[in-house]
Amino acid sequence: MKPSHISAIWLRLASALTITLLLLLIIGSLLPVTPVSATIPNRQTWVHQPGTCPPALEGAVFGLAGDACGGTGTTFDTTQIYGHTLIRDAASPAAPCEAGRTTGLCYRMWYSGFDNVGVRRIGLALSPDGITWTRVVGPGPNGSVLGPGPTGTFDSANVSFPSVIRTPTGYLMWYTGGDGTT
Repeated sequence: MKPSHISAIWLRLASALTITLLLLLIIGSLLPVTPVSATIPNRQTWVHQPGTCPPALEGAVFGLAGDACGGTGTTFDTTQIYGHTLIRDAASPAAPCEAGRTTGLCYRMWYSGFDNVGVRRIGLALSPDGITWTRVVGPGPNGSVLGPGPTGTFDSANVSFPSVIRTPTGYLMWYTGGDGTT
């Protein structure tokens, strides 16, 4: 066989494999996804933990403002919530948890909220156990902890998708901002 003939065979085989994989991906994406269990690297099984939200929210652990799940006092998250970061650390006088608690574990969740006109802002909720959450009414617009920046900045229209880390001196946040032009 000539080298060009072998190359042609390999090219046909690669094309056939690519088409087969694409078809499998398309068919797989049409099937309903129903996760029933999960495992973690040390082989322990994840266990579903029902949330504390009302039955209408189907067992969620946190809901929209006004859903009676996570507290009230905000209006920046009345339409959607998404894009969260969770940190588990210790409550302290410098970083208290829900209701001002300063001892024990504290779960902190920064999340994105949409209001009724589509503006995205960042909120904070606190929990002693990762299941029961309390919204923090922040100093930003409509109770957010971070709202859009000043006119003319990259984040003048929206802020969302917070990514937060704890450092020895406090917390650092990176986020996505939009100025409404794209």
